Amino acid sequence: MTPLLRSLRHGNGLKTLTAVDTSRTVPRRRLFWAIYAGYLTVLLFITYRVALWLFYAANPIGLSTAVNPYRSMYPELFVRGIVNSQPDGVTYRVLLLGGSVAEQTGNALEEMLCEKMKQPVKVYNAASAALTTRDSLNKLEYLAECKTQFDLIIVYHGINDVNLNRYPADVFREDYTHSGWYNWIETMRKNPHASIQNVVRDSFRRVASATEEQEFDWGNDIKTPPAFEANLRSMIRLAEQEDTPIVLATFANYIPPNYTVEAFRAGELGYGKGEFGHPTTVWGWTENVRDTIAAHNEAIRRVVADHSELPFVDLQSIIIEPKDFCDVCHLTESGITLFAESMTAAILDSGISLVPRKPSVAATQSPDLFDRPQLK
Repeated sequence: MTPLLRSLRHGNGLKTLTAVDTSRTVPRRRLFWAIYAGYLTVLLFITYRVALWLFYAANPIGLSTAVNPYRSMYPELFVRGIVNSQPDGVTYRVLLLGGSVAEQTGNALEEMLCEKMKQPVKVYNAASAALTTRDSLNKLEYLAECKTQFDLIIVYHGINDVNLNRYPADVFREDYTHSGWYNWIETMRKNPHASIQNVVRDSFRRVASATEEQEFDWGNDIKTPPAFEANLRSMIRLAEQEDTPIVLATFANYIPPNYTVEAFRAGELGYGKGEFGHPTTVWGWTENVRDTIAAHNEAIRRVVADHSELPFVDLQSIIIEPKDFCDVCHLTESGITLFAESMTAAILDSGISLVPRKPSVAATQSPDLFDRPQLK
């Protein structure tokens, strides 16, 4: 008779079986918890790496915390193939810098330049929504580090810098680092490494703000024109170092005297139909937006007066019809065509060289997907 049957006959089989079962289960539970702890550790690590990738465009594979703030904040430089592009000696290369209005015009401008110049032209559209003169300066500095050269640079700004006035005067900084966006860029340029602390800090920074009305009232004090002008002059100096001419233009806009947000939304102000339809309150109180754009245009004219050799287009005096705008600054199809025609005419009449730059032996491409040049 087996020990198991003998135990059952004497009535203590249940106790014996339970003891045997427990002795086998304990090691299994320990193994389960060990595996589960390992799983949670791996999941936490993956979550951390994904957070670094989403917030800072860090390489999600590996242990490095090195990040490229330009890749995170200006992805258009990479996804549009701008950073890695180089002269081929055949195509005339134009870099377009600005906000969403400039971004609108890229395709039409390229087609118009090709048609009028009767040669291959490529417009590298580095413009993107909400960007300011400071962003364009940052991009030019980075492209210079990457030794990416162009035959011509077009800069079109005027309205997005308006938003930087929406801070108290004692907080405002000429380099725009009073804004979390630019503060983050400068911080990462000095120490290009991400951490959990940075992720948490920047998460709170991005959601914290004053009330909209308070911000708009701060905008009554127009503070940006000197910084706007300084950024333009810095871009010109960078371009001169690369022997690349820059085209400047005043910023076309249409804000009629009877403008109100209600009238705009009701379609009572004569604006045309287009891709955009933002009220002036995207940037501040209507009068502040109007006055600050005018101040920025005066800054542009001062810069042009000191650089008469550069092509200049007074678009504020050319694009004036309500039908050419779909809101205060964004353009309809007719407005985009007028922009491209005016810009092309100014380039052709300026006397600047239209010969494509030859490939440079010293030019080097920027690194692969997650590598970066040494940041200063």
